[in-house]
Amino acid sequence: MSRIAEAVGYTASYFDKVFRKYEGVTPRAYRLSWYDSQKQGAPVGREGSGAQASAPAG
Repeated sequence: MSRIAEAVGYTASYFDKVFRKYEGVTPRAYRLSWYDSQKQGAPVGREGSGAQASAPAG
């Protein structure tokens, strides 16, 4: 996650805060839900936005 935060010019803690505001879950919870959704075909996050995510952050 810190690599993603750095890539967009945020600190890791600020990225977490902004991500949680828009997705309704922490980046870690989103990543775990994304994996589960790939197994079950269910959407992730608000309005299923995670179903279109490419690769989870490490």
